[in-house]
Amino acid sequence: MDAALDSSGDLATGFERLTDPLEAVAQRVRLRLEGHRGSWPFDLTAGLPYFAWQGQKPPRVQEIGALIRREILATPGVLRVDNWRASFDTEARRLSFACTIRAEDGAIGLEFVPLGANNGNHFPALYLLPGATPVASLAL
Repeated sequence: MDAALDSSGDLATGFERLTDPLEAVAQRVRLRLEGHRGSWPFDLTAGLPYFAWQGQKPPRVQEIGALIRREILATPGVLRVDNWRASFDTEARRLSFACTIRAEDGAIGLEFVPLGANNGNHFPALYLLPGATPVASLAL
């Protein structure tokens, strides 16, 4: 069990709340994928190189996808990643990945947009859906 965090990464307020096992895995994945390389003072190599990705024209989709998958698979509680898909829209310069994360207690649908106009190219957009239907049914 993990302590529940709100959408900004702070402890949920109002009452003590622990996550259920599937929510805990989703929360751990979110924290790993939202970390920017160089932003954690105790390990400057931790996190993903978002700023370097923004400078790639066009982005190296396979390389970026491999780093994201490795980060997901290194998350405690993740058993495997299924239905991995990548999509790059050249006009919108929107790069997105979708998959189904398998954990002991169920499936988590994920859509991750590390580069895209809808999030201003400053921060990644991440959508995690614990207990969701497999990603094959999610539209990219």
